[in-house]
Parts: sequence; C-alpha cells; structure tokens
Amino acid sequence: MAVDVGSHGAANDTVEYIRRRLKRDISDLRYITHFHIDHIGGIGHLIEMCGPLTKVLFNYGVKDYLSGKKKFHS
Repeated sequence: MAVDVGSHGAANDTVEYIRRRLKRDISDLRYITHFHIDHIGGIGHLIEMCGPLTKVLFNYGVKDYLSGKKKFHS
C-alpha cells in the first residue's frame, strides 16, 4: 500500500523505492490512498504504472481529480 503519494515526482520516487529497495514489481502494489486533497497529485500518475489489481482508496471529494474533471496545478 502506498499512502500519501503526494506530487508527480513523489509518485516516481515511490516507483523507484518499490523497484530498487523492495525488489518488487510496481504491479505488486495493491492499494494507493490518502484523503487530503493537497496530497493526491501523484495518484493518477502512479496508478498508470501499476497493474490491473491495484485499487485507489479515496474520499469521494477527490473523485473529480482522479477522473480528470478537475486539474491539479503543480
């Protein structure tokens, strides 16, 4: 599970950590979550790199950002 993915860059750091430190494939990540709107910018980027079994657990307030209806400003 990845918690508080943060920014686009933090999502890339998460991938590197999983691959290099944990010696696991990014498709092994099963859950991504964080409930604060200011900490979810990297979720969309990270989920694109994960496998089909990965789920995003989120507050419904972030649904518009994850679906692309609202844009983040980096």
